[in-house]
Amino acid sequence: MRRMNMPTMTGTVLVGLAVAWWSFAVTAKQVLDPVRPSIGLLGMTSSQAQAGAASNLVASVTGKAEREKARRLAATALDREPGNATAARAMAFVAAAEGRQASFKAWLNYAESLSRRDTITQLALLEITAAASDMAGTLRHYNRTMLVNVGLRDTLVPILVSATSDPEAVRGLVPFLQNRPAWWPQFVGALNARSTSPSTIPIILQSLRLDTTNQSEASALGDGLSRMLNLGDREGAFAFYRKIRKAPVSLLRDGSFEQGNSFGPFEWAIHEEGSSAASRQERADGRGLALFVASGDSDTTVAEQVLVLKPGDYSLSALIVPDAESSPPMSIRVRCQASGAELTKLSSMAPSSGRIEHARFHISEQCQLARIMISVDGASGGQAAGWIDDIAITRL
Repeated sequence: MRRMNMPTMTGTVLVGLAVAWWSFAVTAKQVLDPVRPSIGLLGMTSSQAQAGAASNLVASVTGKAEREKARRLAATALDREPGNATAARAMAFVAAAEGRQASFKAWLNYAESLSRRDTITQLALLEITAAASDMAGTLRHYNRTMLVNVGLRDTLVPILVSATSDPEAVRGLVPFLQNRPAWWPQFVGALNARSTSPSTIPIILQSLRLDTTNQSEASALGDGLSRMLNLGDREGAFAFYRKIRKAPVSLLRDGSFEQGNSFGPFEWAIHEEGSSAASRQERADGRGLALFVASGDSDTTVAEQVLVLKPGDYSLSALIVPDAESSPPMSIRVRCQASGAELTKLSSMAPSSGRIEHARFHISEQCQLARIMISVDGASGGQAAGWIDDIAITRL
C-alpha cells in the first residue's frame, strides 16, 4: 500500500496531551481516593488510583526504576481489576518506553477492547495506523476520538479537511459520514471554508444526505456551492446544484419569487434585514408572490443570484412596479462576475401600467459566470419603493 497523505498528530503533541491527561487522572483520583503519604504509590488500595499513578510515572520519567514501578502498579491494578483500561494503556506506554513496539500495539489494542472512550489510547492508535498507511484504521480512530472528546475536534477537524485533497481519504471518509457522526456539522463548516479540492465537496456533502428543506443543512449545501465557485469550478458547481434540485433548472431561478426556500449562490439571496431590504409578499391583485422592496440610506443591493450562461445573446424581462411617482427607483442589473462590467439594466422611475420591460445583453466567453442584482436607490431612506415580479432571462 502506498504511503497515505493523511496528516497526523505529531509525537510531541501526542506526548503533551498524554502527560496532561494522565496528570489530570492522578490528581482527580487523589482527591476522590486519598491515601496516607507513608503508604506510597504501591500502597494504593484503588486499582484505578494505581493505574493512574502508573500512567503518570511512565509519562513523566524515563529511568528504568521508575518504569519498573509503573509496570508493577499497572500489573497490580490489572490483577485487582482485569477490565481496567487505564492500567492496560499504562502497560502499553511502558512497553513503548522500552522499545517493545509489538507489545506496545498489543497492549493498546487490549486497552481499546476494554474501553473506546480513552482519548490517549485512541490518539496512540491513530498514530500507529497512520504510520502503517492504514487509511481505514486511521479514520476509524479519528472518528472515535472526536466522538468521545469534543474538545479535540478543533484540532482534528482541520487535519481531516486537509486530507480530503487525497481521493483515498475521501473514499475512506464517506462510510463514516453516511452515518452522520456528531462531528459532521463542524467538519462540513471547515470543509466549506478551507477545502482546496472542488471535486471533493459534492462527494462529501452527498454522503451526508443533506435535506434542502432544513435551513441549516440547505445552508451547508449553499456554502459548498459557493466554495466550489470560489475555487473556479463553475461547471462542477452548477452541475452539483442541478443534481441537488432534481428538476429542470432554468437560466434564472424563481423569477416569480414563489419558491420560498432559496439556498446557495444559484438562487436568490434576499437581504431581509436593514433599512434597505426586500421580502416575498402577496401581490394586491392576488397573482401570487412578488419581491417587495424598501429603500434605506444608501444605494443597496437587496437581492442577487449567480447565473451560468453560455456565450450568446439574451433578453432580460421583468415587471417593476414603484409605489408612487416619488418612490425611490428600483433597478435590475446583470454584471459580468469576472470583470464587474454591467451588461444590462432595467429600471422604473414612475408607476407602471403593468407592462413587462425588456432589455438585451450579450454574454462573452469571459463572462459565462454572471450575477443578477436587484437594487434600490437610497435617496429616500426608509420609504417603500415598490415591488418586482416575473423576472426572466431568455436565450435569443
